[in-house]
Amino acid sequence: MKIAICNSVGIDADGYAMIHSPSRWTNSTKDHSIFTYYPWQLAYCSSILKRDTDHEVKFFDGCLEKWDHDTFVEKVSDFGPDYLVMDCATRTIEADSLFAKEIKKRFGTKLIFCGPHPTTFPEEVSEYADHVILREYEMVVRDILQGKALPDIMGLWPNTNIRPPLDVNDLPLPEDDDVSRLAYGMPGEPSSEYLEIQAYASRGCPLSCTFCVCGNISYQRPNWRPRNTDNVIYELQTLREKYPQLEGIFFDEEVHNGSKK
Repeated sequence: MKIAICNSVGIDADGYAMIHSPSRWTNSTKDHSIFTYYPWQLAYCSSILKRDTDHEVKFFDGCLEKWDHDTFVEKVSDFGPDYLVMDCATRTIEADSLFAKEIKKRFGTKLIFCGPHPTTFPEEVSEYADHVILREYEMVVRDILQGKALPDIMGLWPNTNIRPPLDVNDLPLPEDDDVSRLAYGMPGEPSSEYLEIQAYASRGCPLSCTFCVCGNISYQRPNWRPRNTDNVIYELQTLREKYPQLEGIFFDEEVHNGSKK
């Protein structure tokens, strides 16, 4: 089967460019030259599917490419996916759902929606999505596409069984083939003056602040998991060898120094 992993539509119907950072916040601006965050969880989902299934998996990023609805539809239509996976925030859900519905209309594509908005409003999203995933989603997507019985898949709505947190040390390196991680490199964000690639040495947060999407929606409890140091060093060495022009690494997780070790 053909599996399309899609970040959000880049330019909405009102001409706003999406700054999609679904693990925390998503914003928009009329400035189409704005930077794009690396969609890390979708990127891990893509590399997991490429490692653990025999499907043809392709990653598309409408935000990075600044694709509007029509352009995004045509780009993905050239691939003709059997399944489409999207990570949606409330700011992007309108444009994302219109895009996904059009792909489904053309190809009978099954839609898998995940991320903060589907986690918060699963009934609403299930009106058009074939599968709605709650909270951390990479392994749930894998289970669906490996053909496991849907009632037995933990984390798949409306199943009530809560999926345990995934092992961050069992993850492959995130997607860096269909899109280049350097293409998301800063400068671009005002706080950065160097050409940096975003990386993640941990996942989750040891706290559960009431205002934060991480503790309250993505994981619903304090949940901080560091990667092994050797694992992180291997990723940094791989990036440095692939991109010699790289000037730095931006560790973009919730809490980088959650352990004294």
